[in-house]
Amino acid sequence: MYRLALSESKTNTYTELRLSIAKHLADIEAGGDVRSYMKAMPDSRLKEWQKAEALGWPEGQYLLALYFIDDNTPYSTELLRKAALQGFAPAQYGMGIRFYYGTGVTDNALEAERWLRKAEAQGHKKARERLRGWEGRTLYEFMNEVDDFLERRSR
Repeated sequence: MYRLALSESKTNTYTELRLSIAKHLADIEAGGDVRSYMKAMPDSRLKEWQKAEALGWPEGQYLLALYFIDDNTPYSTELLRKAALQGFAPAQYGMGIRFYYGTGVTDNALEAERWLRKAEAQGHKKARERLRGWEGRTLYEFMNEVDDFLERRSR
């Protein structure tokens, strides 16, 4: 389960918000269709995430980024970047995937690998699996090999 960095002296409102966000993060990590999960959220949950984002919590920024992934890619990318820069591993993984596919950003193998390695260093399993898929090569090397193969094949 995720824990938010928040002093115990905060009010019950923050504790309730913290628990609600932790539940949603755990649900998302458990798997399933994230887009359907997000679109089924009532407005009250969206307001909770907006409050957490306004407080600067990376978890709130991450949840909002997922919520707006289809509707507003630049806004979603900015929220994801904010959370990733605060060291939130799921957001770092998300930034790596965005740079890999060029979703909301220009595709960039070196940036993709950098973000994935940051997430992996924190024990993010999907980042580790993604990096292992390149069989010991850097993403940049792997993508160059793929590009070379495709170019040779098209001749």
